[in-house]
Amino acid sequence: MWYVMRAYKAERKAEETLTAEGMEFFVAKMEVQRTCHGKSIKVTVPVIPSIIFVNASRERLLDFKSRHNFLQFSMCRKGEGRDYMTVSDAEMQNFILAATQKDREAAYYRPDEIDFSMGTKVRIKGGPMDGMEGIVVKIAGRRNKRIFVQLANLISVGVELQGDNLEAVS
Repeated sequence: MWYVMRAYKAERKAEETLTAEGMEFFVAKMEVQRTCHGKSIKVTVPVIPSIIFVNASRERLLDFKSRHNFLQFSMCRKGEGRDYMTVSDAEMQNFILAATQKDREAAYYRPDEIDFSMGTKVRIKGGPMDGMEGIVVKIAGRRNKRIFVQLANLISVGVELQGDNLEAVS
């Protein structure tokens, strides 16, 4: 189980500390152009500022938090109350696979930017994204299809498909 954690203005510190403690985590990142002292440079930034996905038990995270106060649980509504926001292993595996594709153009979208109601849930068979599940949609003005992997209603990553075999998932 992956927990959605917040490290407000402490992402680098959180990554270093989680690494030092041997904890598995993932931060979706992308390269952007920035201007620094009049020069254009490429920098790597988190796709979702302050968000770190941590794969650990609740007990281990509570112990970690008792020693490090810069990492907070993200909360979500569950019934009439609130609970820790989590992501299943399968969802996270799909998201990591889509977010780390170097040979394909990935684009990130907020949940309100995409309408999934008309898409078909599919699984990719073969190629570098073998086994990834998501929703295929056609983007206006593009010849290729995109597969979207939505994660915990936080963000979706869209990766262009180029000849991958797809099978419908029920």
